[in-house]
Amino acid sequence: MPEQKRIAFIFDLEGVLIDHTRRQCEVATKALGSVGIAVNITPQMYQLRSEGEFHITRDFLSGLYVMQKERISFEQAKTSPRIVAEKRQGLTAQEWSLIDEAVKRFDALRTHGSLQVPGKKPIVIKAKEPRLEKIRQMLYWANKKEIPIVLVTAGKKVDADAFMKEAGIMHYFRQESLFYGEDKVKKAGMFAEVSKRLLAQGIKPGRQWVIEDSLSGIKDAKANGLRSALVLTGNTSLERVKKLSPNERPSLVLQHAKDLLGTLMHTERGEKVRLQRRANTKITPLRRRRRAGR
Repeated sequence: MPEQKRIAFIFDLEGVLIDHTRRQCEVATKALGSVGIAVNITPQMYQLRSEGEFHITRDFLSGLYVMQKERISFEQAKTSPRIVAEKRQGLTAQEWSLIDEAVKRFDALRTHGSLQVPGKKPIVIKAKEPRLEKIRQMLYWANKKEIPIVLVTAGKKVDADAFMKEAGIMHYFRQESLFYGEDKVKKAGMFAEVSKRLLAQGIKPGRQWVIEDSLSGIKDAKANGLRSALVLTGNTSLERVKKLSPNERPSLVLQHAKDLLGTLMHTERGEKVRLQRRANTKITPLRRRRRAGR
């Protein structure tokens, strides 16, 4: 592969390579319910995880509690997440104690799928990570074409590894190409480190593509001078993208991460089809077209 044409993909995990909204909604609902906070978390509510004020698990769970307590609608929280952040400051020590326990149970449930609560029946999560065939096919082709693929997740290693193994995609990545934030490191810094390593391999930032489902991830990618593709998997709508200024918009918008296959990453079959179409296309000489136009 010629050096000037080399390309690399930097993938986010949740919402891009795996689609575990159902699982996360069940985990969060049961974790909060186990400490006496009754909130039925829907996929729409889970979209708030793409907002900075809800991204960390503690902020997400406490935000949901605040929304219920203060009767803040999803639309209000989505449009002005700072409203929830401000109300969160008024929670009592007792309320934070319940939320922190819910966070511990959330982490245990999402990693192991079950939790034994003293004096109660075990809590079991039924939803599993779906094994998305097209995603695995896309990663397979990236390996086959020797395109470097990197995973950057703000989450914890123990969780991300469990999700990837369940979804059947762990073996597509080299161990040195997996980067975890452990819920502490911002993605902007992680992108900078990954970009530096890819540049050492001869891949310039303009050929490094960050694949994200959140606008915050796109912002971090652009801050590092990287190309970006936003996938519309539920967290961000096309309408929100249209409202952004040209400098804030991603380089590319895709319906799903699998659509990289055929868009930026061509398969052998696709190449054959394109060549066949070109061969079958009859090109009319310019003079003949002009005469026909007369």
